[in-house]
Amino acid sequence: MHGFCGCFGVIFVGLMAKEQYVRQVYPDRGLNDDGTYSSGYGLFYGGGGELLGCQICGVLAIIGWVAGTLTPFFMGLRMAGILRVPMEEEDVGLDISHHGGEAYNIEVSKK
Repeated sequence: MHGFCGCFGVIFVGLMAKEQYVRQVYPDRGLNDDGTYSSGYGLFYGGGGELLGCQICGVLAIIGWVAGTLTPFFMGLRMAGILRVPMEEEDVGLDISHHGGEAYNIEVSKK
């Protein structure tokens, strides 16, 4: 969920960024010699695909960084046998085994 929504948020900027807001943050970005702006805002606001392309490159860089750093990390945890808890603890629940009590007071009625 976090990865998809984060990627969507980054790409959405490339689609929907208004020129006035981009100019507030980057006043000289895309500035032509005659004082007009050529690009640097969202595709749906007439900015072309430059900002969208930059945002997609950013998403790909983030995916590459996360995959490159966390894949060895989780492989190491798996090889050490500490990636998951034992199945018995999953069935009982980690609240009891790790925290010493139940998180929810749920009574099951038997009929």
